[in-house]
Amino acid sequence: MRKSKLFVGALFASSLLASNAFAQLTIGTEIRPRAELRAGYKDLYKKSENPNEIATQRTRLNVGFKSEKVKTYVSLQNVAIWGEQSKNNSSFRTATAADTGSVTNIFESWAELDLCKYSALKVGRQSISIEDERLLTGGNWGQAGQSLDGILYHYDNDSVMKIRVFGSFNNQKDGRTATTMISTKDNPRLKTFNFAEIKKEFNKNINVTLVGIFSGSLKPGAVYHTYYKNTMGGYITLKNDEIAITGSGFYQNGNSSNAKITSAYLVNAQIKYTKKPFEVTAGFDLLSGNDMTSTDANYTKIEHQFDILLGTTRPFQGTMELVKPTTAAGVFNAFLKTKYQIDEAWSIGINYFMLNAQNKTVVNGTEVKKYLGQEADLLVSYKVNSDVAFDFGYCYMMPSYALKTIKSPKAFDHQNWAWVQLTFKPRLFEGALKN
Repeated sequence: MRKSKLFVGALFASSLLASNAFAQLTIGTEIRPRAELRAGYKDLYKKSENPNEIATQRTRLNVGFKSEKVKTYVSLQNVAIWGEQSKNNSSFRTATAADTGSVTNIFESWAELDLCKYSALKVGRQSISIEDERLLTGGNWGQAGQSLDGILYHYDNDSVMKIRVFGSFNNQKDGRTATTMISTKDNPRLKTFNFAEIKKEFNKNINVTLVGIFSGSLKPGAVYHTYYKNTMGGYITLKNDEIAITGSGFYQNGNSSNAKITSAYLVNAQIKYTKKPFEVTAGFDLLSGNDMTSTDANYTKIEHQFDILLGTTRPFQGTMELVKPTTAAGVFNAFLKTKYQIDEAWSIGINYFMLNAQNKTVVNGTEVKKYLGQEADLLVSYKVNSDVAFDFGYCYMMPSYALKTIKSPKAFDHQNWAWVQLTFKPRLFEGALKN
């Protein structure tokens, strides 16, 4: 049986090479350890707690193949917490059979077939994002990342436009009946996630992107009851050599996972000024939410909270992500980001966020103020060489009385988070394969 599998594999590889006199093979790896001191990351640090000192590591092996018509890519990954392995009581010998926290999986595994000069079809597990990753992110900050199983068609013609269409349909089991996924109130699972994206560069000063997303979330506790939602909008960028102004807006309708009719919106605007070695960005972010003081039946039957789907809030609402899961009242915040490129290797950045709820919030029958707090981030990067990078970050937040009332009245008035990260991405092999 093993010999037959090897023969089939060899036959497949030889057929790929036979279609072209030359093919390209690339093998690379990524090892990314990160040490953190958490006293306010993702949740308020409480007076009854001790800070968490933790080190995690991402390890990936990436293999890519490219011929005239076909591309394939496989990324195997292991995400681990340092010290998670059980230790023998009498020594430090690792008992790998007793691992409890380590996760090994396939991060990406896709094949792409060129259909014509400008278009191709990519099938399989792939890490993809949309524009500023607001609604769909590759999740690179997380050690495990984020990838989707599905089919992607893309058309790339710089003189005309760029089009991407993605479709997916998700299950957790290979069963005879519809017992396919498990969804809870706190973690509604996406049954399907699909998008269409059109990008047009009218000239070097104007870029427009239109995005439509169709997603379906399983009803918590149900076996096969899906609520579908539409998210429609886009981006426009006006720029010259030094200034870029970007605005985005999205409207969401359909049904939320709590079975309510959805009517929500997102608005973002920012201006970036670049004059090497300086870069300054200022902007605001508005995600609609529910007015929790309203008793109007026509209002309360509608879900006004905007769902960011598979996106991220980190670049807009603070790296510490303390506001994201707060309430259903939405978010309105202003931000200011600065970056100074000291030389080719070193850069330093300072980011500031002023955070507020978009709508009125009620906690235990009492309305609290909209002001949620302020966050400041210090980010330092050093590129050792093309294969090695160093990153350091320190984040500080002052939560307001309202935010502490919502999340934890016994939280500290000062929240902190620091990390140090090393990224090793050597390319082990790159070369042509001749038939």
